[in-house]
Amino acid sequence: MLTNIEIEEAISTGKIKIAPFDKKQLGINFYRLKPKKICISKFDDEGLLNEAIVPLEKRYVLEPHEYVVIAVEERIVLAERFFGIFYPASVCIEKGLIVTCGHLNSNYMEEIRFGLFNAKNDECKIDLELDIARIEFTKISEDTPISQSNTIGNDYNKIIARLRGRKLVLENQSQETLAEIKSIDKQIKEFSII
Repeated sequence: MLTNIEIEEAISTGKIKIAPFDKKQLGINFYRLKPKKICISKFDDEGLLNEAIVPLEKRYVLEPHEYVVIAVEERIVLAERFFGIFYPASVCIEKGLIVTCGHLNSNYMEEIRFGLFNAKNDECKIDLELDIARIEFTKISEDTPISQSNTIGNDYNKIIARLRGRKLVLENQSQETLAEIKSIDKQIKEFSII
């Protein structure tokens, strides 16, 4: 696990790219992620899956037992041998929120999203100030052998193909979505590892 000093060093050398980066979000061994928008997927009358985007400049009221996907503001790209582990912020426990988290591979360049479930019988207000999740970084040392041939990471191409397929569906849905896709493409180009 990297310390805050090691994280800043990795950022300065381009091994970890976080945009936007806010030093105030950096803890002793983690980086706090800021929520940006809620993504609600629903089937329409024709059976097509539509995704409604709710920017968190407006407060979102998460109904009791409602599940949504929440996207964070930051884009994070990691160099080879660097990995990130997400975990929920402890404030989610008091709010009765269950956050589904995972890990970040060095080859992932897409938007970071988490599942968010309100486990309480009361509504919960979600806004830009919610401390939703954190990421810890780790690096596998150069002298540690790894094999990419038998890892889950080999499903990367399948995941990218699925994401590109979803992107094509979104491109056909609305001009608003198209504008968001262009923004995402621009951010992907900015984070491309040279």
